Amino acid sequence: MVHCVAFGCRNKSDGGTKGFFLFPKDDSEEVDKCREIIEKCERNVKAICADENFTFVLFFRDSLVATRPTENKSFQVRVQVREFGTSTNIETKDMICGPDIREHPVEKGFQFPESDDGSNEVLSDEEFNDSIENDPDWEPSEEDLADQEEDEEDDDENSTVWHDCMEDTSDPVAEKKFIVFESCLLQLFKLCHICSAVCYNIKKKVVGSMIIIESVCETGHLKTWRSQTELNGTPTGNLLAAGGIVFSGASPSKVLNFFRFINISMISMSTFTRHQKSFVVPAIANTWKAKQTENLMACRGQDVRVGLDARCCSPGHTAKYGSYTLMDLDTGLVLATELVQSNEVKNSNAMELEGLKRAISTVQDGGVKLSDITTDRHVQVRKYLRENEKEINHWFDTWHVAKSVKTKLATLSKKRGCEKVGKWLQSISNHLYFCAATSGGDGEMVEQKWLSVLNHITNKHEGHGRKFPKCTHTLIERDWINAGSKAHKELQLLLGNKRLVSDIRKLSPVDQTSGLEAHHKVVCQFAPKFVSFSYAVMKQRVNLAALHTCSNAGRAQAVTREGLLRYNLGYPKYKGGKHTVKPIMEECNYDYIDKLNSELIRLRMKFSSHKKAQEAAYQLYVAPPPLSSGANHVSKSEAISAFKSRYSGH
Repeated sequence: MVHCVAFGCRNKSDGGTKGFFLFPKDDSEEVDKCREIIEKCERNVKAICADENFTFVLFFRDSLVATRPTENKSFQVRVQVREFGTSTNIETKDMICGPDIREHPVEKGFQFPESDDGSNEVLSDEEFNDSIENDPDWEPSEEDLADQEEDEEDDDENSTVWHDCMEDTSDPVAEKKFIVFESCLLQLFKLCHICSAVCYNIKKKVVGSMIIIESVCETGHLKTWRSQTELNGTPTGNLLAAGGIVFSGASPSKVLNFFRFINISMISMSTFTRHQKSFVVPAIANTWKAKQTENLMACRGQDVRVGLDARCCSPGHTAKYGSYTLMDLDTGLVLATELVQSNEVKNSNAMELEGLKRAISTVQDGGVKLSDITTDRHVQVRKYLRENEKEINHWFDTWHVAKSVKTKLATLSKKRGCEKVGKWLQSISNHLYFCAATSGGDGEMVEQKWLSVLNHITNKHEGHGRKFPKCTHTLIERDWINAGSKAHKELQLLLGNKRLVSDIRKLSPVDQTSGLEAHHKVVCQFAPKFVSFSYAVMKQRVNLAALHTCSNAGRAQAVTREGLLRYNLGYPKYKGGKHTVKPIMEECNYDYIDKLNSELIRLRMKFSSHKKAQEAAYQLYVAPPPLSSGANHVSKSEAISAFKSRYSGH
């Protein structure tokens, strides 16, 4: 019995009412061309049916059409163009009898240009679109516009592209995953895949994101189907889902609620926690350790200028965690991350110094020599570096100093008689950057340039000092402040403060910690301040942020199609109505995610159970005692009985 290969056709040879056309086997030129076309379509066409009043049209994925007219029992091939809703039949040739002598209707549409030899050549999609765009007489029809609007609504560039299903799916991470509705899935199991009999007994079992279906047909054939592969008994999708939640810095409760709200089967919170403890946390730790070792090896044998800064898990003086980051300011690579819990030190303020000690020790133990360190003006850090790291040049970040000075100037400008200070606020802040950038680290030069602003604002531009005798600007007109006025005296007290001048002498001439400040925003993405994490999870989320920063170090600025640099113009509130220009950078790089997923799968294949995986990673869970360990513990029942509401009275 022969079945028609046409999609959707159920005709069989035993019916006796349908004629069948078998693919010719002679060696004519037309037959060879037909075979070539069929092979290009990647379809094994053996037989196509047709009756007296019906010519069946078989559509191939590359828009080739095979037809079988019944009158002369010939096999014909046509090229059909589907662009902007039009359909055009270009050429019809009888593959057995030569050119077809019968007239066939041709739909109106775009015609291929004839070549020099008079034949019709096939254009590619790009050539076809270009030819339409360059045709001055072409006007889109209503159907064309409707298709175009539909294309604009669909932002998936592959939505209309057919792909070969015979691809290598051995990599569970790279393999595509899809959302399938249950009703659509069960349609595939209504008929037996062996004998095509009806399956009356269909059962399902859901394991997180995996579904297992068993079907039994009338003749007793049993089929068990799983929606995904397994790794040592664990559904691959469940493991990747747990890793994806953490690797993206997402909240597990929000992600799982998302799937629950749209009724998509997903792992539970307990399963996520188990996978996170057994495999996700160790995968991050191993990947970061390898990347950190690579960064330290690249810095050996050279003097490295680094920046260090702390970030607390909550504002104020009640922070539980303090993460400390040491970054190579030349390359933007993170060399060390440290996490300090507040009960490891005297108080929350002391976490920054402890983090600095650990970070410097880690880098120096890795064989890296530090020549310069740039930090903020933390008092404990300043004293420690002055007494214990004398061979390292310690600099202050200009942005932190300028921010402090600008805030004090803004407060001063609100006093009566000091209103003119507000007009000089931005100029004085800019002058601080000028002093740091043009003095080459000469403390005396920086000091004289800085104090010259007290003369400059009174329209006096000479006699500033031995190393900086006069201003370098040309003649300018400003709203000058009178010498000896209240505003001038207040500025002398503020800008000439001995502590401030001492710090300005140590402003960094080259490096700034803006990269570290940007990194802190990345840490907030992976470890938000409003979410509480355990010590081990918090530490690895901080390491995740370091992996992201290292992967995107040195990211270039985006450009337009014309090659011009891209910028974004904004009007932030702190500018008081003034604009700010920010460069637009290229898209972030997430290549580290592939390494994390590979390590995640490797660990699951290595350990046959969660217990063995957790035993191997026990060092990652060595943590300081919880903050509640020092509290006065009471029984829960006593606390409930003593509880009273302020409003209900009981």
